[in-house]
Amino acid sequence: MVLGGRVRSLLLAALLAVGACTAPTLPLPPPTQPDVSAAAEAGKVHLSSKGGVQPNAIVVVFNRNPDVARDRRVGGAQADAEGSWEADVWASPGDYLVQLAGPLQRGGWTWAGMLSYWRVTVR
Repeated sequence: MVLGGRVRSLLLAALLAVGACTAPTLPLPPPTQPDVSAAAEAGKVHLSSKGGVQPNAIVVVFNRNPDVARDRRVGGAQADAEGSWEADVWASPGDYLVQLAGPLQRGGWTWAGMLSYWRVTVR
């Protein structure tokens, strides 16, 4: 069976509409910069954020310093129901950290452009 151009266009529009229903309608806000303090373990900093990400979001923190060993550059946590989280990550004052945060959904983790970038200053 050969579909006419108009029927194909309607079918494509219907498929796109169904796909759009599964995507968030509003962009999620970027994560807020966490508070940074000295961690108990040397070479690490303690990050904490109260309500700074979406509830139950997965938070991934990446240290861009090439002098930090690759297996120590990535850390993170899962936020609680209020979007609060804490993590100790390998970093020193002056390092640049990148934070990604995305909510858990039925199909897994979703990243929707929620990114923050900051330089470590221990308070």
